Amino acid sequence: MGVADAEVSVCCTSEYALYVNGRCVGRGSDRSCGTDGQYYNTHDVSHIIRPGKNVIAAICHANTNQAQNNNSNGFILKLTQDVDGREHTIVTDKSWRLRAGCDWDFNSARLGGDIGYQEVYDSRKRPVGWNVVGFDDSEWEPPAIISEQGSNSLQSIKPREIPPLKEHKIFPQVISGYGTITATDNQFEDIAYKIAAEPLRRDSGRIKYVGEMLTQSGDAAIAAQGDDCFIILDFGSLTVGHFGLKIRSAGTAVIDIGYDETLDAAGKVDPTRGGINQADRLQLHGGRQSRQTYGRRVFRYVQLSIRNLNEPISIEFAFACSIGYPVEQKSSFECSDKTVNDLWQDGVHILSLYMQETYEPDLFAGRICHPASARIQALANYYCFFDFALAAGTLANIIDDSPSDPIWLSMMHDYLLYTSDLGFVGQYYGAIQSYIRQIQSQKPHHNLSRALGDASRLAKALSRVDDAMEWHNLAKNCPKPSQTDYGLYALQELVEQDKVDEALELLRTHWKNTQQTGAHSWWSTSLSEDDPGIGADCLPVYFLSAEILGVKPALPGKGEVIIQPRPGSLQWAKGSVETIVGKVDVVWRMEDGVFSIEVEYLGDFSVALPIHRFEKPLIDEIDLTPETPARRARKTYGWGTTIWRDNTERDPYLDWLQTQESRPPADYQQQTRCDQRSSYIWVRNPISNHVRYEIREG
Repeated sequence: MGVADAEVSVCCTSEYALYVNGRCVGRGSDRSCGTDGQYYNTHDVSHIIRPGKNVIAAICHANTNQAQNNNSNGFILKLTQDVDGREHTIVTDKSWRLRAGCDWDFNSARLGGDIGYQEVYDSRKRPVGWNVVGFDDSEWEPPAIISEQGSNSLQSIKPREIPPLKEHKIFPQVISGYGTITATDNQFEDIAYKIAAEPLRRDSGRIKYVGEMLTQSGDAAIAAQGDDCFIILDFGSLTVGHFGLKIRSAGTAVIDIGYDETLDAAGKVDPTRGGINQADRLQLHGGRQSRQTYGRRVFRYVQLSIRNLNEPISIEFAFACSIGYPVEQKSSFECSDKTVNDLWQDGVHILSLYMQETYEPDLFAGRICHPASARIQALANYYCFFDFALAAGTLANIIDDSPSDPIWLSMMHDYLLYTSDLGFVGQYYGAIQSYIRQIQSQKPHHNLSRALGDASRLAKALSRVDDAMEWHNLAKNCPKPSQTDYGLYALQELVEQDKVDEALELLRTHWKNTQQTGAHSWWSTSLSEDDPGIGADCLPVYFLSAEILGVKPALPGKGEVIIQPRPGSLQWAKGSVETIVGKVDVVWRMEDGVFSIEVEYLGDFSVALPIHRFEKPLIDEIDLTPETPARRARKTYGWGTTIWRDNTERDPYLDWLQTQESRPPADYQQQTRCDQRSSYIWVRNPISNHVRYEIREG
C-alpha cells in the first residue's frame, strides 16, 4: 500500500509532544484550550508515515496548575490518511496504551507561580524504544475512556484558529566561563538554589575543547572524571524555548541546568532571580544520549553544573529549540537618532518573544493574557508583522475571561481600524453591548472614557446609530482619565501638545532603565491594570511608526491613511508600513531650511505638513510618478508646483494663467484641498500616488 497524504489532529488538556516512528512532529499547548471550548492542532505526517507498521506516540505533561487540577484531563487523536486513493482513519480508543512517566520526578519543585515545574529527569528509567515499531507495551495500562465517540470525537472541538508556533534550532554564541565547582553545599535541596549558592572557580584546564559545544561540528567538549565542574553558555540574546544537550559518551553523572537572562556580579547564572527557580536536572544513564526539556524556559545564559563524574563526559553540542509565533517583519523604521533606531529594533525583538499562543505580558506570568499589554502588542504587531490572527484570538480569549479593564474595547476598535474586518466586530457586538450595560453600574475605571469613545466608533462603523450616540454621551460624562508618567497615552498627549522631544526622551529613559537591569522579563506576582507587563515594552514600534514617521489609518474601510510626521529635533526619518492595500513608503527630512516629505502609496491618503518652523511657509507639491499627459502639459506650459503661499491655498494652474494674462475656462472649478490646523497644513487628494512636498520660507 502507498500512503499519499496523512495528517494527525490532536487535542490535549495539557501540553504534549507528538511522535511518529520516533520523530517529534509537533507540540501543542494547553493554551490552545479556551473557556468556551477546546481547540485541536493538526500536524502533517505524510513524510513520516510509511507502508506497513507505524507508531504514533505522545508525551503529555501538565505544566501548570490548570492542567494538573483539571478533572477532565485527556488526549484525543485522529489520524486521517489517503491509502491508495481511499481515506482511512485511526482514533484514540481503548486499544491504546499509556504509562506514567516514571523517568520524571513527580515531586520536583515549582519554577514559580503557575508556570510549571522543574524537570528532574532520570534517563536510566526511560523505556528504550518506547515510540518506535517493535516496542513491547503489554505491561502498559489501558486508558480511561472519557467518551466513545470514535472518529466523531473531534467534531465538537474547534480547529486551531492561529498557526502553530514556529520552532527552530539555535546554538550558544559564546562560552562565558568554565572550571571547577570548588565546594558543594548540600543544604539546598532545590536545584536552582544549589546552583546559585555554589562557588565557582574558573579553570581553563578543567574541560578540553569546550568550544566544540557551540556547533554541530562532530567533535566534543571533554571533562575528565574527578571534581564537579561547570560550563556557562551564552546564547547571545534572550531566548524562549526548549534547552537541549547531545552527549556522545558519559558515565552516570548528574547535570544540573540553570537558566538566567543575565549574569550576576560574579559572572554566574542565578536561576532564582526574581523569585523564579528556573532549573532542571538530568541523570545520565551512561553512553550516548540526547535530552531536551519539554517545558519551555526563558534564558540567555545557561549554566551546566556537572556532578559525580565517575567517567569522562563528552558533550557534542548544546542547543535550544526556540519557539514563537510565526511572523515575518514587513515594515521598517529608521531616523537620524541611533538610540531611537535601537528602540524600534529592540521593540521588534521584545514583541517577537512575547507573541506565543497569545500576547503574553510577562514570560514568567503563567502565559496569561493582560488586556493593557495585549493592546499595545497588537498595535506594534500591525506596524511590524501585520498579523491579525493573534489579535483576533487574543480578543476572543479576553472576552471569554470576562475582563474588568475596558481597554479591550479600544483594542477591538484598533483591530477594526487596521483590518476593516466588520464581520469579526459584528460577531462580538453582543458582548460589547452586554459589557457596557454591566460596567455602567460599577465604579468608573480610569480607562472608561477612552474605551467608551472607541466603543461609540465601533457602533458607528456598524451603523448602530443609537448605541453610538448613547456611548458617546457616556464617554463625555466619565471622569477625566488619570495622568500617567509613561505609556501610550502619556506619549500621545505629549505629541499632541507638540512636545515631541519630550516624548522621545521619555522613550529613551525608559529603554535605558530597562537595559540597566540586564534583562527584559522580570516575573511579578501579579499584573495590575496600571502595569501592563514587560511585553508592552514593544511600544516604540507602534509609537515611532505611527507618530514620528507619521503613518496611521484614517477610518475603517478601504485602506485610506493619514500621514502626519512629527519631527521634533530629528533631522530625518524613513520607513515603510504595511496596510490592507499595500505598503506606505515615507521619507521626510529637514535640510538647509527646507522640510521635504516623499510619500508613495497605492491607496488614498492625506498628508499633514508641519509648518511650525516657518513664519510664511511656501509649499510645493511635486509629482514623482512616471510621465503622463498631465505632467507633460504642466512641464510644457511651465505650470508651477506651489500649492500654499501667503497663508492661503494656491492653484498652480490659475497662477500660470495669471502670468499669461488669461482667465480659466468658464466651466473650470478650483479644488479646495488644503486647510491649516494648528501647526500643520493638511493636504487632501494629493496630485498622485507618488509625491513629494517641500516647505521653505516664503
